Amino acid sequence: MAKRRGSVVLELMDDDSSNDDTSPNIPKLHTTPPKSTPRAALTSPEGAIFLNDLSNYIPVGSLVLGDVFDDVPAWQEVVDIAVLSQSGLSEQDLLDIGRLLSRRRLRLFVSTPSRAILRVYLLPSDVGHRFLQSDRGPDAHLFSVLRNLDVSLDCWNGQPNVKRPFDLYAAGEEGSLFYLFNNIPSPNPTSEHITSHFHRESMLDLLDVEYQLPGLKTVLYPYQRKSAAQMLQRECEERRELDPRLEERVALDGSTYYYNPWEMSFFQSPRFYEPCKGGILADTMGHGKTLMCIALILATRGYLPRTPTQYDRVMVRPKVVSLLDMAVSAVNQHSAPWRSFFEKHEHHTGEHMAKCIELMRQNAPSYEIPVEPIRWNRNTTVRTPKKVTLAATTLVVVPRNLLSQWKLELEKHTTGVLNTLVMDDNRIALPSPEVLRTFDIVLFSRHRFECEDRDGEDAKGRRMSRYPVTCNCPYIGATRTRDCVCLRPDVSIRASYNIQGLADQTPGFVHITTQSSALPENHHRRRAWNGC
Repeated sequence: MAKRRGSVVLELMDDDSSNDDTSPNIPKLHTTPPKSTPRAALTSPEGAIFLNDLSNYIPVGSLVLGDVFDDVPAWQEVVDIAVLSQSGLSEQDLLDIGRLLSRRRLRLFVSTPSRAILRVYLLPSDVGHRFLQSDRGPDAHLFSVLRNLDVSLDCWNGQPNVKRPFDLYAAGEEGSLFYLFNNIPSPNPTSEHITSHFHRESMLDLLDVEYQLPGLKTVLYPYQRKSAAQMLQRECEERRELDPRLEERVALDGSTYYYNPWEMSFFQSPRFYEPCKGGILADTMGHGKTLMCIALILATRGYLPRTPTQYDRVMVRPKVVSLLDMAVSAVNQHSAPWRSFFEKHEHHTGEHMAKCIELMRQNAPSYEIPVEPIRWNRNTTVRTPKKVTLAATTLVVVPRNLLSQWKLELEKHTTGVLNTLVMDDNRIALPSPEVLRTFDIVLFSRHRFECEDRDGEDAKGRRMSRYPVTCNCPYIGATRTRDCVCLRPDVSIRASYNIQGLADQTPGFVHITTQSSALPENHHRRRAWNGC
């Protein structure tokens, strides 16, 4: 009986298996030379066509096996690792290359007749892996191949000159952090990538030096207008950025591929992600960062977000409603800034549409997050869908010593059009979502804002635990619905969506865009800014 462990074979011999062994019951341990590894069987004819097409592989570099004496070498594909047994490669390198070759992750071409140069083609991680057998993502055998690669064009053509090794690690930024900070380009906002008609108009109003924002008393400088417009563009434009873990590189045939140095993986197509709707306003002290934020709030006052796509449902009414109700529903569905529209209409015509304004206030836009199905047992609690209210409120979180400064700045630069709620006292409860959405600004001290998550309690004084507790409340009759009186963690700030976050001079609050202890985990935000 034989058991194979790599290239080591453990043979258990019987008493009469050999006449030369003096101790036939003692296992004999010996090594076997590396054998040729057969190619993995293809799963389908489609896989055979795909894997035989060399254009699906990336030419990543060459391996120098010996002295070159070919002027114009010919290239022959290596289908058996035994061909390279006398090439000078180490036994471990041959073993790794053989495993990659058997799985069709690599295709190799050796120069003839000298057999001195070995071209390496690699199958990317994002194509064709459904045709491979025993493919399990990142391959550790790839490291020994990449560390010996020469990516110079001369070596690829069979005439190696100066070796250019493959860069396994991420490329560094040029210059120091001080240099990068002092060479940040100035704001240059454009409205080309903004799809919303309302936000595009707001940006053009900010950039118009002759236009004064309604409710703003201070005249903005041109650089302040550009900074506020750049912030608005960052919030509204639909764009995608390359995954920062990927590096764009050029293959030896001139094509482009993407390399992830953290996982040592290759991709034929780029991977994009949607960047955050915010950033850091790091202008020089005294240049009016607070005024820029106020101008941004005024320019987008009353602008509601759209319902997230995954929760956008078509409302089915039990009966036909009036045309007025349909119009209100259409305005909420398209997130039209009805408040600013009615204000401009009253400013130009003098007509105050009180009935329409009151009707819009009574029909606040909202959506429901459905409950995920779970496995039933005797302790299962039937949860109701979570209702989230759309709000155009801006949260300003500052240290306690800057609360009075923000109050003075609002009185100094605005005419009082911004409805502001100041939350600093821990003994004062936060209003309900229906009341909270009526404010333009909710000015929080950082300590008070953190208490909304850390020190929340209900009307009976019960504090909320961070860990869910099994509900043991009695059932309602013969149903499986419990008459639950447990503490609910959905406070008003968590049941709102589109609350803009502004953190002014709070170094420990830079991570406002992430789910942290300083930001309630159920809080749905569209944009977040931090001022330095």
